[in-house]
Amino acid sequence: LPPGGCRHRCGLSGPGALRLVRPDLDVTLLDSTRKKTNFLKETIQALGLDGVKALHGRAEEIGRDALHRDHYDLALARAVSSLPVLAELCLPLVKKGGLFIAMKGEADESQEASKAIHSLKGEVEDRILYHLPGLDQARSLILIRKMAATPGRFPRRMAQIRKSPL
Repeated sequence: LPPGGCRHRCGLSGPGALRLVRPDLDVTLLDSTRKKTNFLKETIQALGLDGVKALHGRAEEIGRDALHRDHYDLALARAVSSLPVLAELCLPLVKKGGLFIAMKGEADESQEASKAIHSLKGEVEDRILYHLPGLDQARSLILIRKMAATPGRFPRRMAQIRKSPL
């Protein structure tokens, strides 16, 4: 994994735990719920984690902010939406040559999302199937490499993304 990463919709799950096993990483945890980001900030401080910050905001807004757009080596997102929606929210955050990893279920969404991914200047690099202990259903990681800067019109507003997914 590259040293600079952003985690979208981190919630109270364990994306920050990545930093515990990889102390060389700088990690930004992004969530739109202030209560969650406040909890994460308190936890980061209590654990004395340098190189980890919690950022309150919506990905579609943060992705237009010059401080965060094309900034991260890696973006990691849980399976909270379809792959085209996740790609539109996360790829603008990733710098050229960086990687977006979508945590998804067993079904392969990469074919139906290919138009969206290419519009956002990404390319599916790999799909890794895995099983979690105690769960029958397989999960997958979809690795998308950012090939060029995402066009300025992306990400769109969430209402537009939902109404007309790429």
